[in-house]
Amino acid sequence: MFGFSKSKQKKAFTIIELVVVTVIIAILSALSFLNYSSHLKEARNTTKIKDLTNIAEILDFYLLTGGELIDPDVASGSSLETGQKVDGIPDVFWKKGVFGENNFSKYGNISGKLKNPKTGERYTYYVSDNNKFYYLRVDLEGKPEKKEHTVTNYEKTRVVSTGNNLAFNPIANPAPSQPGTPTLKNCTAKTVEGYEVPAMNHNGTRIVTKMLNTPANGTTNYSATAKCDNGSVTITGETSNITCNAGYNLVGDQCVEIPKNCIAKTVEGYEVSAMNHNSTTGVSKKVNNTPENGTTNYTATANCNNGKVTITGESSNVTCNAGYNLVGDQCVKIPKNCIAKTVEGYEVSAMNHNSTTGVSKKVNNTPLNGTTNYTATAKCDNGSVTITGESSNITCNAGYNLVGDQCVEIPKNCIAKTVEGYEVSAMSHNSTTGVSKTVNNTPLNGATNYTATAKCDNGSVTITGESSNITCNAGYNLVGDQCVVPTPVCNNPIYLHTNGVTIKAKDCAVGGQEYSFNGNTYYVAIDKNDLKNKIKSGYTANRIVTSKVKNMDYMFYGNSNFNQAINSWDTSNVTSMRSMFDRARTFNQDISNWDTSKVISMQNMFSNAKSFNQNINSWNVGNVTNMKSMFSYANSFNQNINSWNVSNVMNMQNMFSNAKSFNQNINLWDVSKVINMESMFLNAESFNQNINSWNVGNVTNMKSMFSYAKSFNQNMNSWDVSKVINMESMFLNAESFNQNINSWNVSNVMNMQNMFSYAKSFNQNINSWNVSKVINMESMFLNAESFNQNINSWNVSNVMNMQNMFSYAKSFNQNINSWNVGKVTNMSGMFRYAKNFNQPLNNWNTSSVVYMSYMFFGTENFNQPLNNWNVGNVISMEKMFSNAKSFNQNINSWNVSNVTHMNGMFNDAIRFNQPLNNWNTSKVTNMDSMFDNANNFNQPLNNWNVSNVNNMAAMFRGTHNFNQNINSWNVGNVTNMASMFDSAKSFNQPLNNWNVSNVNSMFSMFFLATNFNQSLNNWNVSNLTNMSFMFTRAANFNQPLNNWDVSSVTNMRGIFSGATNFNQPLNNWNVSKVTDMSFMFSHAKKFNQDISNWDVSKVTDMGGWKPGWMPHKYSGIFEGATSFNKNLSNWNTASIENGKCSYFAPHLPASYKPNKCKN
Repeated sequence: MFGFSKSKQKKAFTIIELVVVTVIIAILSALSFLNYSSHLKEARNTTKIKDLTNIAEILDFYLLTGGELIDPDVASGSSLETGQKVDGIPDVFWKKGVFGENNFSKYGNISGKLKNPKTGERYTYYVSDNNKFYYLRVDLEGKPEKKEHTVTNYEKTRVVSTGNNLAFNPIANPAPSQPGTPTLKNCTAKTVEGYEVPAMNHNGTRIVTKMLNTPANGTTNYSATAKCDNGSVTITGETSNITCNAGYNLVGDQCVEIPKNCIAKTVEGYEVSAMNHNSTTGVSKKVNNTPENGTTNYTATANCNNGKVTITGESSNVTCNAGYNLVGDQCVKIPKNCIAKTVEGYEVSAMNHNSTTGVSKKVNNTPLNGTTNYTATAKCDNGSVTITGESSNITCNAGYNLVGDQCVEIPKNCIAKTVEGYEVSAMSHNSTTGVSKTVNNTPLNGATNYTATAKCDNGSVTITGESSNITCNAGYNLVGDQCVVPTPVCNNPIYLHTNGVTIKAKDCAVGGQEYSFNGNTYYVAIDKNDLKNKIKSGYTANRIVTSKVKNMDYMFYGNSNFNQAINSWDTSNVTSMRSMFDRARTFNQDISNWDTSKVISMQNMFSNAKSFNQNINSWNVGNVTNMKSMFSYANSFNQNINSWNVSNVMNMQNMFSNAKSFNQNINLWDVSKVINMESMFLNAESFNQNINSWNVGNVTNMKSMFSYAKSFNQNMNSWDVSKVINMESMFLNAESFNQNINSWNVSNVMNMQNMFSYAKSFNQNINSWNVSKVINMESMFLNAESFNQNINSWNVSNVMNMQNMFSYAKSFNQNINSWNVGKVTNMSGMFRYAKNFNQPLNNWNTSSVVYMSYMFFGTENFNQPLNNWNVGNVISMEKMFSNAKSFNQNINSWNVSNVTHMNGMFNDAIRFNQPLNNWNTSKVTNMDSMFDNANNFNQPLNNWNVSNVNNMAAMFRGTHNFNQNINSWNVGNVTNMASMFDSAKSFNQPLNNWNVSNVNSMFSMFFLATNFNQSLNNWNVSNLTNMSFMFTRAANFNQPLNNWDVSSVTNMRGIFSGATNFNQPLNNWNVSKVTDMSFMFSHAKKFNQDISNWDVSKVTDMGGWKPGWMPHKYSGIFEGATSFNKNLSNWNTASIENGKCSYFAPHLPASYKPNKCKN
């Protein structure tokens, strides 16, 4: 067809040319790599921020439902870092680790087991010492101002910081948990919508799906208590009742502060403590018994500030509290001084009067204004005032003297120049003027010729004129101007105890003093703080006597360097040793001689004391009540403590958690008073001792008791667990445990979540268990690989959560068809990868279930009828039968009208081929991969309402047999059709009626759809941005597409590659935004249309790597398009990147090729 002239060709590059070309290629490759690297960093940063947000949302929900955070996981090869600090939170100690496998297992619901996309490592994760706050952080890449991203719940509902220090903003009322909805200000409600709900119960057939237990619209059969301003509202169905906080009363629907004054004609607004009424109509208002307007025949007593008001009908009487008197309608504090001309404002204890008009005021018998003929005695501070008419006289209480008009306390010392202020017992004077003041015989100013004896503390002072002499009482000595008890003689204040080790101080030894003993100097510590400061100052610890110290809490907390001998310490008076060696990582000294007989709390005593491993078997712990976390993370400790008397201990939570070396016999322990054994042997990897003799009859909490105790496998069948309420994670990851516990009375247990999760050896008969009170069985047998026991007799009628219950339980295959699952709301992942399970379930009442996602995912053998199931409340069926390779049952009768997610529902369900055309799919939004690789499926779906679906990506990918007419579908909301018919080799149905105007991706939509050849020319693809591989290897496709508006498309990579029959005009296409046309028409052997008018000025790639099915390493845009012979030399290829136009069209003459594409 073409005439080619032979030209002289160079056989090879010169060395200089080769070097130059190599350098240029290297520079361009580096620039390309830097650009790629920058985009990659931003993508990774986005993933990191999203991951931390997802983790935080799960943790928030877990805390909101009453949970307590577990410790972070430990990265491989390291240990949990405790006592950590983080920027911006100075007052909290944190435990630092990573958010890893234990946390994923605990909290669930986090897809993907999130990792740092750059390093592949788990995210850094802190948990506060009280396990209430979390702090997540990750380093960001790129811009220097964005160094890290952090998320925490400390002091706020959520604090997020990117690149800056955390700025906390504590708020009095927590932010609402639903974004954008403020906590309501009043207390009126018919539903709990918008309220912060701390507790809620419901019995409805409708399920409560909102995170804060907010009921679905129309759900009325629930009870909830919600917070409101200054009170709370209890809502039952459509009715509500308001309770105001102390100090507030209900007015309308507001809790308002109780009035400040005491005047009233009705009790409206007052806090009414008592009320009687005789109304024939009754009192209809229920809050504080407030009567209806107009009801007057009642008596009520209401509180007011500093008093109370008694109201009878329309009249009222005010009574003030002690220390307050009525002035007007206010109860005011009695005046501070004792001078008065009237009794107004005073508390009058007695009064007489001779007024002919009488005294009409009733409160404290205060007379009328102008009435003067009375006598009254009134209280004042530290004394009383007697008022007769217009005159008054003050009397001070014992121990007080009058100075001016104040009764002041008698001076404490004994020095004086005058008797002013003293209590004078005797006085003589020779003054010619006499002494006119009568109180305590104090002489006139300037009178010096007197002798007086006055009392003072523990002695007396004799004053003559200006001189004074002090005499102390018997048993007191004068020190300065004080009469004090003489210091007793203290012989041998420091001495050695009979045990030959302990140094003790006598009671007469003075704290804060040094004493010599046996040639050494010893310091007597005053208290714990004095002891700590002395050690901190460098004083040798074993030269400090601790006999006066009563509290050693946190003594060496966080002191990772301390390892001095302290065996001589006298601990006989110590009552608490809480966290004494907590985080003292190097301490390992002999303290076996310590007297611990008075100690009550040893909580956290050796927590994280990783080196400690000393014999303390002789300790007297008979008074200890709290041993919580005593040896937690004490990795080295492994000593015999079997002789301990623990009969008074009530709390053993976390006692040996993470004490990885501990494996001692403790079968003699009397644990009969213990209530809490939560996490007692958590991660105690070595522990495997017989404790069957323990009396655990009072224990209520065994949560995580043997979790991760990988060696433990002992008989406990005799245990009385009848009071236990919580067995969550009790044997989680207890890999060796496989003991008979069938006799256990679990009738009070409510939580069995994760109980045997990852207990890979456990396979015991527990069919006799009474589980009637259990509410939560989530992940109960997750990955319990060996378990395969009959549990069909279990009464599970109260269980609400069975998520992942038998997930990865590879052996389980028992009939549980008789179970009453009527209250279960969550069955997500219930049989996921339970590969052998194939039992009937058709009798189950699933009417309450909301979540069925992943329910039979990977359950390869399951193929049982489910047509009787009521799935009317289910909202998610995501991947429900994915990889359920045997399942092929008719479920066409299912009511799926509330389902929103069907993505991956039959993915890899290779045998499924049942009718589904009756399904109401009107609420479904996601059908991504719904029939992906369901090879046999070929059923009509034309009745489906898909109007709300936005994602159909890979919906029929690999569905080799599917060939049904779905042209009537309303796909107007779909945005993603990527790979929708990818490898659907039989499909060839019309789609020309589809409204695809919102679709932005058709990536690989008809890839390998080898039979498809339908008209699509009327499609509105104006929002499409990605058409890469759209018709790749669609061998039969040859339909007009020239009407398409592709002006928004940026990627046409391989769109017609291998479309061997395609040869339609495309000259109307506006490709001005396209950047990638690599191998666009490669091997489109019949294509030969003029597209020389295309604006390819933004295209950067017309070549590059080829898919594996192509014959060569590289492929150009027309490589293998052997029919194409159009002149494209006018194409503007200025944006083509170097090397991205290789093999443009090997068969075309160079003159037909654009610049940069001639090789």
